[in-house]
Amino acid sequence: MLADSVHSFCDLATDFVTLWSHTMARKGWSVEHPYGFGKFETIGATIVSVVLIMSGVGIASHSLESIASVEHTTPGQIALVAAFSSIVIQEILFRVTMAVAKKEHSAVLVANAWHHRTDAVSSVVAFIGVLGSILGWPLLDPVAGVIVAGFIIHSGYLILLNSIKELTDSQAIEQETIEGISTLLKSMPDVWGYHNLRSRKMGPYSLVDFHISVDPVLTV
Repeated sequence: MLADSVHSFCDLATDFVTLWSHTMARKGWSVEHPYGFGKFETIGATIVSVVLIMSGVGIASHSLESIASVEHTTPGQIALVAAFSSIVIQEILFRVTMAVAKKEHSAVLVANAWHHRTDAVSSVVAFIGVLGSILGWPLLDPVAGVIVAGFIIHSGYLILLNSIKELTDSQAIEQETIEGISTLLKSMPDVWGYHNLRSRKMGPYSLVDFHISVDPVLTV
């Protein structure tokens, strides 16, 4: 149950980071940032992922120490109520955040939404652990803590991996979209050819650039 409580506290911190990065990413361009501030959203997602991984490692360490300990404390029934409430609240947060993320085309909000879904699953595990402990199996609570830590670390790893891809300008759009752009360019009579079609993510935006060849006597 302690593992789930620490995780919930980390959620509050990462929510503030999400709000900050989401706001920054939607600022207009400036002289210093001619492509805008979209990368701030990716930076926010990176911070969220690192916090998740660190909290997961800390929870796993504490839970393993509890398993190795001779004495095991049994949580009260209030812990059971708290775990159940967390399941309901986190699932609601997942659905609301995901709806906003799709509307805003926000990667950091999508990451935060799945973070809430992971929290809900973690709370289910915590609920089972607390219930088992109350019923006479106190070892179940720290074992559940290790499982919760695994969920947290895995979630953080996936978010971090996606953030690294965006920060290193990995291809941002799918092959189907690239083929659509190619078809559009080929349909333009004044465009003789094109090459170097590239894309990259800038937070909620996808930037695409390419070189085209046109009639040398055409004014461009």
